[in-house]
Amino acid sequence: MQRPLYGPLQWGVEIAGAIILLLMLSCVALRWGDLPEKIPTHYNFSGQADAWGPKSALLYLPLTAVMVWILLSVISFFPSLWNYPVRVTSANVAGLYRCSLNLLLILKLELLVFFAYITWAVVEGENLQVYFTALALAVIFVSVLYQIWKMWRLGKIL
Repeated sequence: MQRPLYGPLQWGVEIAGAIILLLMLSCVALRWGDLPEKIPTHYNFSGQADAWGPKSALLYLPLTAVMVWILLSVISFFPSLWNYPVRVTSANVAGLYRCSLNLLLILKLELLVFFAYITWAVVEGENLQVYFTALALAVIFVSVLYQIWKMWRLGKIL
């Protein structure tokens, strides 16, 4: 089976992710000259900066976001190599591929949003919101569980 085709929802998520990535890169580029020489490089669980480094360390956030975006995009071309929570059959393969593609796209978008928020906080010299870490983990956890649940249902029905 080939890689599942993108529908309007999938293209919308990809375009939103690309826009977020461009905004993050633009934010860093436009504000580079205004940044102090020392910026936060780590935040604790409550959102307070607890480590500092040179402003060049800020480049790691958008570069990591770009690498994650590329890696998850490449991985999406090989759905037959992924592990699924149910047995893949000819009856459920298309649905499983679609669910797994949706999971990758959603995770990619969520990670880009999280990286963009952290980048914005560093550029603006703000602490992260107290609930950010817990919220980010919860969002990712729920996204993964929802798609696994959908795959499990496909395995039981078909």
